[in-house]
Amino acid sequence: MKVIQSIRIIFIAQIMGVCLFAGVSFLNGTKADPTILNWIGIGSTLLSLALSQILPSKIFAERISKARDQIIEEKMKIYQTYKIVQVSILEYAALFNVAMFFMTKFDYNLYAASISVGMIIFNFPKKSDIAQIFQLNDREQRELNL
Repeated sequence: MKVIQSIRIIFIAQIMGVCLFAGVSFLNGTKADPTILNWIGIGSTLLSLALSQILPSKIFAERISKARDQIIEEKMKIYQTYKIVQVSILEYAALFNVAMFFMTKFDYNLYAASISVGMIIFNFPKKSDIAQIFQLNDREQRELNL
């Protein structure tokens, strides 16, 4: 399905954006004492880990339950939006921490950004996720080549 491919491209682009900024940050900037913003960045990673799993499910719960009777294409649109919301929450924390690392070279911000990127990779779109979220029937699973 083309929707899965487009979601994967979005995930890869977001991962690459964070990694590119981290690489630039690693090579530039000066060492400074950590500020409260550094710690807020680290805290945002912890918060985003929880929110990325809870918030999309809560936001899309009604749409997902209504979509069980819809055609697979409609389910894929919902899944695409669901995954974009999920990865955006994680990317925010990763970019915040990379920015803090850029300004202060506080290593823990880079570690926190790495955790966020790791979670983005862990949530990489899979066809089996679609089957689980929407409780696809046999015909729909064949359409997705499951």
